[in-house]
Amino acid sequence: GYTLPTTFRFALVSSLMGGPDALVTPGGKHDLRIAAELNDAVDTDIQLSVGGEYSFNHLIFLRAGKKFVNEAHTDYRSFSYDLSFGGGIRVPMLGSWLSFDYAYTNMGELQNVHAFSFELGGSQ
Repeated sequence: GYTLPTTFRFALVSSLMGGPDALVTPGGKHDLRIAAELNDAVDTDIQLSVGGEYSFNHLIFLRAGKKFVNEAHTDYRSFSYDLSFGGGIRVPMLGSWLSFDYAYTNMGELQNVHAFSFELGGSQ
């Protein structure tokens, strides 16, 4: 028989500066968050992902991250594989937010992956 696909995920997210629970500098207009995640599935090796997001006044955002792929046959991949970066802007509009986000990821065989998103909603 076959086993069900199972994945164990463990993640930590922390605010280094900005939020009231920030580890280094609470409060202010600058916000810096970091995240790390471990994924362990029954059909793959353990994979680590790390990332960070900087925001100024919760209006302008810069993001970067890296997924470390630990498969047995990954020797052809460079460090830039699954390296991503991006940014965004959020503008107050009519009692809610208009957001635009962009992200770039190097995905090897898929080459350069660009992602865009627009969002209108949320409350101020």
